[in-house]
Amino acid sequence: MIVTKYYVAGSLLFYVLALLCPSFWLSIPLAWVALSLSVVSIAYWCNFPHLFRKSPNGVIPNGIQLVLAPFLIGVHYYNYWARRRDSVAPIQRIDPQLYLSRRLFSKDLDELKAQGISSILDITAEFRGLESGKARKEFHYFNLPVLDHKVPSKRKLLKALDWIDVQLADSRKVVVHCALGRGRSVFVLAAYLLRRYPQLSIEDVMEKIHSIRSTANLNKEQMAMLTTLDKAKIFSAEKECGSGPATKQNASSNKTVWIIVNPVSGGGKWGIYKEDILKKVKEKYHVEVRETTPDISATHWAKEAVKANASLIIAGGGDGTVTEVASQIVHTDIVLGILPLGTANALCHVLYGIENKIIPVETACGAILKGEITKIDTALCNDDLMLLVAGIGFEQQMIEYAEREEKNNDGQFAYLKGLWGAISNNDTLHINMTLDKDEPQSLEVSSLVIANAAPFTTLLAQGGGEPDLQDGIMDITYLLSHESVSGRLLSLSELALSGLLPTAEPVGFIHRQAKQVEVSSDQPFKYVIDGELYQTDKLTVRVQPRSLNVMVPGWFNDQ
Repeated sequence: MIVTKYYVAGSLLFYVLALLCPSFWLSIPLAWVALSLSVVSIAYWCNFPHLFRKSPNGVIPNGIQLVLAPFLIGVHYYNYWARRRDSVAPIQRIDPQLYLSRRLFSKDLDELKAQGISSILDITAEFRGLESGKARKEFHYFNLPVLDHKVPSKRKLLKALDWIDVQLADSRKVVVHCALGRGRSVFVLAAYLLRRYPQLSIEDVMEKIHSIRSTANLNKEQMAMLTTLDKAKIFSAEKECGSGPATKQNASSNKTVWIIVNPVSGGGKWGIYKEDILKKVKEKYHVEVRETTPDISATHWAKEAVKANASLIIAGGGDGTVTEVASQIVHTDIVLGILPLGTANALCHVLYGIENKIIPVETACGAILKGEITKIDTALCNDDLMLLVAGIGFEQQMIEYAEREEKNNDGQFAYLKGLWGAISNNDTLHINMTLDKDEPQSLEVSSLVIANAAPFTTLLAQGGGEPDLQDGIMDITYLLSHESVSGRLLSLSELALSGLLPTAEPVGFIHRQAKQVEVSSDQPFKYVIDGELYQTDKLTVRVQPRSLNVMVPGWFNDQ
């Protein structure tokens, strides 16, 4: 708080000087200094380092630099003066692979390379990172913005410690630096050493650091937070962080994850987002990436990941790719993460919400990095895994049309065209359907959808509203056959409104629920499971309650 008071006092002083100054032109720079110090005061008062808007690659926006120029110039010259008077070496090794340093400059790059250091953890908020092209190419950089004399939040601290874990796992040496290498960087490195050596006390760790870097020192706030986290066993080995359907993934668990990607899914989205995805995921995990080919499926790579004892497998692609990966880890403790890189990605829409349509990759990476785990239902459909829906009639025809018309080019519009084509064709299906142990029913339908999970955009599955993928039961919605196009459109309209408005008993569709569904016909019929096309004369679908662990955003389990 002392630093905050200095900035508040400075801003008030310069406001007074600006008001009392007889010269208008001289009052402008005085007011500028006052504004700059006021903004910094707010940042310190609220402990809000992101006010500097420093990006993950160390860039501070020009607008922020302009507003805060008086403050930034002041801290630059103070840092220069303090470095000139510093009694210790700029960069010092504290532990094998771990170094402490003051602020780094381009001239330090050769020294870093000479010591074999290839990863930089920047704990400053007020100084730009190394922005040269050489630095970007040759060094792994991560910024944890912290105000001088302040501490980061627990979540952000653990994120930084996870990043160090990943770098060391890849045999990289890491330098942690702040402005002078005395406070903020010492706090983060001490926290990491407590995690790395749980047998050591805070006193042991600080003595180890101080014996090498004599200027290292923690203030009361930093020492208090370090003590609180240590007493709470935050830095200890694995501990349970929850029970029931949702748990937190522990930071000390198996850090190697597999990312299995269909690179052509969604028109090649993996090529567009690959760099950003890997950069985010590597903040927390060591990553093994495997791409599917026409000869090597996602199922194959999922089996290899299971053999390698992966605890987390991330599937990137459409719903078909996700289902392939999930089929190998259902009924296990392995956790599934999902990257929505396909055309529809309906399961991501259910798990991640509407944000999946707006910022899909950012939302998915947030869920994966936060580590919220929940159990969801799956189903077996003729011995094939089903995560979303099985459909015949409209649903199957819509998917078949989209496949035929190259959905990668038309996107989700291909599905709409396919649905309209199915409505216009009016192919009536004669089926026999049995729900659980009920008597078989003989039906003439235009559409039948058996849903484990489906977003509201999957219109044909909404007979009872949006299906619950954790209730241990499936939702069955079917549309009775109509001779006219208008009749079929009225049935769809009624279905669309059924989940939104209270209505009387529906006329154009029927909704049921069951744990097992059997559908048969005298003639072979086509059907679809999670976007993949099949053909049979008998279909059996059976729910598997809470059989798959998936990573979801924090709000999912609070619904």
